Amino acid sequence: MTIAARLIAPALAFLLAAGTCAAAPAYIVGAPIVLPDGRWDYASFDPAKRLVYIARSDTVSVVDPAHPDRVRSIGAIAHGHAAFALPGGDVLVVTSGQDNTVRLIDTADGHQTAAIAVDQDPDFALFDPDSGTVLVMNAKAGTVAKIDPAAARVIATITLKPGLEAGAMVSPTLLAINNEDAGEIALVDVAQASAQGTIALPGCSAPTGIAYVPELGATISACANGKAAVVDVAARKLIALMPIGLGPDAAIYDQPRQRVLIPCGKSGSISVFSVGADKALHAEPAILSGSGARTAAINPADGTIYLPSAQFTPSSAPGSHGVAIVPGSARLLRLTPAAGG
Repeated sequence: MTIAARLIAPALAFLLAAGTCAAAPAYIVGAPIVLPDGRWDYASFDPAKRLVYIARSDTVSVVDPAHPDRVRSIGAIAHGHAAFALPGGDVLVVTSGQDNTVRLIDTADGHQTAAIAVDQDPDFALFDPDSGTVLVMNAKAGTVAKIDPAAARVIATITLKPGLEAGAMVSPTLLAINNEDAGEIALVDVAQASAQGTIALPGCSAPTGIAYVPELGATISACANGKAAVVDVAARKLIALMPIGLGPDAAIYDQPRQRVLIPCGKSGSISVFSVGADKALHAEPAILSGSGARTAAINPADGTIYLPSAQFTPSSAPGSHGVAIVPGSARLLRLTPAAGG
């Protein structure tokens, strides 16, 4: 059976599937953790150390959920975008957008071990376990830097188009990246360090977050116009547009629970899609989150979602970049699946 058939390709069929769901997955809301003032971008969870890392405007917030009163800041960053730990060690990778560097920071004591020069506006980044490299999306330059973290140097640069946002590995060698400006997905062969064409996303405005669902061979891109674009990667084709909230900036696949989560900051909610036993994608009712909660990290072991959030001035638009945050209101929200949720 083709993926289009499995996913019931017409968008109407997706919506009908959504209508059969009676209730949102049950989540228990934990006590929010107080964060330092300031903007944030991507968050990540380190399963080895059980820590949450949040890229901030000039530093990285390190949160131990087991000790919520011990939030600390490490590094000196110029407009941080992404922060995540490399597996099996004490190295934190941080993209520093305003000075076009990728910083390597020792998580044990917070000192910087390297600053790697890349192209303009390094934004999203990820670790590719198959090549052992860090892949950095340089948004304004429209390039991808392939970094050897052990040598702390760029070993290849792949030229695409400006407007790069989040990416996801869709095979051991193939990287899919949303292009916010072009409204498309760019494909990159990581092993060959070469561009492999694009997939158009008609009806999807300014795609940002992206998740890959291997059981379906499909990516889901979060769009600024209240849609999620579902793409058959093998066919290189958009197969459905699904409704989501407003102000998304990330997409996460919770594989143990077979669930895609798209935090939507303007709506203050998380849009949810589940992979059913029928190997079809089903829209579930949204989960309430908090103001401006547009990015998130997940603990894959228990499914807890961590979402940076804050209150905004009345004239601001929650979930957008550069808005005024009410001093003292920054929090890390915690939502944990209930038993059977």
